[in-house]
Amino acid sequence: MDVLFDIQNVQSGLSTPYSNSFVQGTYVIVFPQTFTRLGITHAFSHWEDGSTNPTRTINLASYMTLMATYVAQIGTLMGTVKNTEGEIITGAKVEMANYTAYTDLAGHYQFENVPLGTYILQVSAEGYQPSPPIQVTLDTSGQVKTQDITLSPIPPGQGTLEVHAVADSQEVTASVEVVGIGTFTTPFTQIMDPGTYTLTATYQDQPTETQTATVVAGQNTPITFQFAAPPTPSAPLQHTRIWTAAHNLKTISTRWKWPLINAYDQAVSSIYTSRGAK
Repeated sequence: MDVLFDIQNVQSGLSTPYSNSFVQGTYVIVFPQTFTRLGITHAFSHWEDGSTNPTRTINLASYMTLMATYVAQIGTLMGTVKNTEGEIITGAKVEMANYTAYTDLAGHYQFENVPLGTYILQVSAEGYQPSPPIQVTLDTSGQVKTQDITLSPIPPGQGTLEVHAVADSQEVTASVEVVGIGTFTTPFTQIMDPGTYTLTATYQDQPTETQTATVVAGQNTPITFQFAAPPTPSAPLQHTRIWTAAHNLKTISTRWKWPLINAYDQAVSSIYTSRGAK
């Protein structure tokens, strides 16, 4: 696992695994407070001596080993889906961002290794009204959060219409008119009589979108309107000065052994640093 680090006043942007030779002396090693890999943030935890500052000063006089530990900033979300009678619902679809799970025979679902953050959870199951959007937050590394959900049955002889609007793969708030019924704001779920309905959606200054939806008794009918991403406002021009500086390069002596810096991808990522002299 490669991690970028600096040796202050010597060289920047080094990457593990790394080896080089150094003269005897004092060096300041700077590892990042955090880094992100494959969408998951890893935070610096501690050195082998217990210190928690990712910047460390070492006196290179003899062989020594340094170990920096990083902890992946992830958590787990789990829960049970039941109906209003307290009965478990198997096969319910649980969605959260790019994660999807289905409840097992015990009505249980679980998302593991989820990057810390705030998410919108939505649950649906055949014969039940979809849950309203549920906001959940994972804010502590290693956190296991429980979020149970209760679904209400669709009234006999009716169905539900579930409507979303998306722009650039993100849920957005749009105004949707269900012709003959009323105007709603996405996302929404509406109990409807069986039949075919015409929906028109407006979002910002984009052209109106129209779709038809057929509602079936005892079922949920999902509809999603797709819009273009809103334009990104132009950033004001800035005057920028760029400064450069020359570093004093230290003379490299072959008398000193080759240091080795390496990194391993584990549940807790460790970075090993060796410095040697004879």
